[in-house]
Amino acid sequence: IEWAKLLGDSASEAAYAADFAEWRAYFRGAYLSGGKLADPSQRRCAMTLRLGILEPDEVAAVAEQFRAACADGKIHTGYVGTIFLLDTLSNEADLADVAYEMLLSEACPGWLHAVNYGATTVWENYDALTANGILKNEMNSYNNNPNGVVLDWLYSGIGGIRDDPAKPGYKHFFLRPKLDARLGGCDVSFESPYGTIASKWTCAADGRYSWTFTVPVNSTASVTAPNGAAAEYDPGTYTLTGKLGEGGAAEPETPGGDTPEGGDSPKKIILDMDSYSDFDDVGALACLHALADAG
Repeated sequence: IEWAKLLGDSASEAAYAADFAEWRAYFRGAYLSGGKLADPSQRRCAMTLRLGILEPDEVAAVAEQFRAACADGKIHTGYVGTIFLLDTLSNEADLADVAYEMLLSEACPGWLHAVNYGATTVWENYDALTANGILKNEMNSYNNNPNGVVLDWLYSGIGGIRDDPAKPGYKHFFLRPKLDARLGGCDVSFESPYGTIASKWTCAADGRYSWTFTVPVNSTASVTAPNGAAAEYDPGTYTLTGKLGEGGAAEPETPGGDTPEGGDSPKKIILDMDSYSDFDDVGALACLHALADAG
């Protein structure tokens, strides 16, 4: 539908919209009951929330089903569902805390489980290497694209750098990082056509944070601060400080150190993403190793 709209093909746009309405009605009849999923697997929750199937008053109930489906911290999605998992948890479901639990879990299936077993790429089977060192070669790729989508969430979820489809090429973009004291800190950057977009934050155990971000020249950003306040920003480098859960304007504070005043200095994990030009599995594993090494 969106591609047809972009191309000005109104006939195709109408046809695709009709197909979607028919498919949506079928899905709702087959899989929803009383505004909830009859069988709330991680994949069904993620795709139902992401693809516009729910009515607005049904979102909260399915989000709670999603939370329950992720309670063991293990990844139970396959090729399609894993692509949606972390991003939908942290956005449509508003469950960034659960997304972090999935990311940081060392259980199997899980990203850090493979890292703890020496993975240097993203495996299709998270238990591809057994405890006694035997490789499972049947039905397994040792460089799996869907599971490697975790790297995208390190940028767009943890770092909060998200493109604006209405203004391609990062002429305008969004900055809305998901902070979590369990990670402690993050430092990511992306080379856009207009220059470096950067997002660097620390978050102490008591929720106090400091976030420094850069909007490159000839571009603008819609910024949502960790406390939920929103504002538009012109080019420049800014620092916001505050405390999670407390309101306030998204206005820059005086730039300062990486550690918010008060409380202990958090454990900081630097995700060195500039070393990897593509969203590839090698880069994903390097970032995951940083998470695992930090304990």
